[in-house]
Amino acid sequence: MSMVVLAWLTMAALGVFAARRVVALMSAFGRIPERAGAAEVPAVVVLAPMRNEEERGGALLEALSRLEYPAERLEVVLGDDASADGTAAMLAAWAGGRGNAQVLKSPAQVGKAALLNRMLAMAAGAGAPLVAVYDAKHSPAPDSLGKLVAAMADARLGCARGYLEPRNARASVVARYAALEYWVTQLVDHAGRERLGRSSPPAGGNSVYRRAALEEVGGFREGAYSEDTEQFLALTGAGWACRYVPSARASTTVVESLSAFWNQRLRWNRGLYAAAGRHRSPRRFSTLGYLDRPALLAAVGFAVGGWLPIWAPAAYLALPVLMVGAALVKAGAVREAPAILCAAVLMFPVDLAVTIRGSLLAVTRRGPKWR
Repeated sequence: MSMVVLAWLTMAALGVFAARRVVALMSAFGRIPERAGAAEVPAVVVLAPMRNEEERGGALLEALSRLEYPAERLEVVLGDDASADGTAAMLAAWAGGRGNAQVLKSPAQVGKAALLNRMLAMAAGAGAPLVAVYDAKHSPAPDSLGKLVAAMADARLGCARGYLEPRNARASVVARYAALEYWVTQLVDHAGRERLGRSSPPAGGNSVYRRAALEEVGGFREGAYSEDTEQFLALTGAGWACRYVPSARASTTVVESLSAFWNQRLRWNRGLYAAAGRHRSPRRFSTLGYLDRPALLAAVGFAVGGWLPIWAPAAYLALPVLMVGAALVKAGAVREAPAILCAAVLMFPVDLAVTIRGSLLAVTRRGPKWR
């Protein structure tokens, strides 16, 4: 195969990614209507798994205590995955004075997905039709759970996820880049999908699942690197829809150091590719978005070598730039654009490198190592 043919095949692949970006950009702006809830307030089981979260878990517990949801319709199950710090004591102290809360302490580390399954099995409210999940780094707004539950009045939905707003975006160059990625993904991509009536993947937290849908797909996939992506593909493969509710807000922390960014992105890449290969969902190809980074790098190389006109990769690069601009506008971060764009320039080579590394791990079926 000649280099010219290979170059244009690369551009054809980028064209598929470009089409997705154009659709997202054209659909991202405009109000997403609120969904009317059911006449009866359904019972909800809230799952909050933690491991070594003594420092930041308290913010989630405080937020859970402020949820505007009828206490008699709410059960909270806190999980400790064999923490080595004071997490277990913190959880026990919080649950001790509440009749609708309990703690599951795992004697050995089992991982988030396995812990979630055990917590759900432990829940006293076995008849609760909805299951909410929050991570330790999340602080849901008081009305967020109610808005997610209202969306689930649509019987077609297997899950609904809310908006995760980075609260430490100014902490470092890495945090600015990670926050920018959150904004682009949620405020442009997921908002565009929602306006078109398409499914969006749940997040690791600030998400509500239909219990019947979880049971149909066998619960949370244990041992998965990205259990939220696994749930998305399993649910959509079984015919359920998943929706994005931007008004259901929760603040979250993003990674601040290079090592944390590298390890997180390795897990995400490995998890996305593994999930895509495991499920027959019509949405499985939406998990391959990171592959546009090495494809763009290859296109630039072909252009430098003279096998492609320079405008070809430049035209594709213009689309992510437009998405970044749209995300900054919707996030209200235009004044911080210079610092954020500088962070993007500095961090994109790192992002590209970790994407290539994650792709190689996926091909060789080797899992990333991290602490």
